[in-house]
Amino acid sequence: TCSENLSVGTVQSLIIQSIDRRAVELDAEGPSADKWPSTEETAEAAVLKQLTETDITGKIRGGLKSALSRMVDQTTDSARQTWHTVARHLLGEVLETDFHQGLTAEEAHRRLAAYGANLLPETHARSDWEIIFEQINSLPVYLLGAAAFVSVLTGGFIDAVVVMGVVAANAAIGYVTETRAEKTISSLRRFVNPTALVQREGQARRIPAHEVVMGDLLLLKPGMYVPADARLIEASHLSVDESMLTGESMPVMKSATTLRIKNTPLADRVNMVYMGTLVTGGQAVAMVVATGSRSEIGRLQLLLEQTES
Repeated sequence: TCSENLSVGTVQSLIIQSIDRRAVELDAEGPSADKWPSTEETAEAAVLKQLTETDITGKIRGGLKSALSRMVDQTTDSARQTWHTVARHLLGEVLETDFHQGLTAEEAHRRLAAYGANLLPETHARSDWEIIFEQINSLPVYLLGAAAFVSVLTGGFIDAVVVMGVVAANAAIGYVTETRAEKTISSLRRFVNPTALVQREGQARRIPAHEVVMGDLLLLKPGMYVPADARLIEASHLSVDESMLTGESMPVMKSATTLRIKNTPLADRVNMVYMGTLVTGGQAVAMVVATGSRSEIGRLQLLLEQTES
């Protein structure tokens, strides 16, 4: 079938462009003799010919939309890597969002219930024993412990006590420092409530960042943090600091141009903005394509936790 055989990342833009051009040509030509049955044509042949010319655009678009819609619920790497290749005019169809009005309150509520809040997975809180173990689980501590043991064997009890005292003091200082840091971060999370500026029902609204859903239209301005992964719809001199995600030290200039290469590196996807990055200049409108753990930063956090475990 059409939806099964079409490759979204490679042929969609070319097909849609050619279809659009042909549609314009047909509209400009108007009804002509070759579009209607001659005296020798049967009614069935005429209908089939007319359907071929008038419905092919809808059928192919329907196949593309079906293929693209499967991306919405997917969380695999291959699905994440295709949004930058999707033409802008197809995003509204796939995510069922009006470019001017945005989502309705009812639809946003439905999607929030379906996909969950736009929150990163909670990190595992370390216990006191885990923090203490991390302070002494290092090569320098092992060497100092070996030196203290040798001192005991050779009769240097005072030296052994001094060495172990240094180890204990280092562990205590590290434990107190890290415990206070974790408590500070935890308290900041409770008091800081990030917000997002979105277009809903034709109006710009500021909402809590955790209520952002797929298909929301983000209004990005300088000084704002991007609340979710999004595909740019419009961009005017937009620059974004992506150092926390890509390590790039300088802000990256962005544009809404559709990219054709599916495996474009993350740092080179100029038509995408990602959760947690900072808008440093310009302004833009972007459509949310991934939230929470489905975002790139959420995926990175999950990978780090899996590596540590």
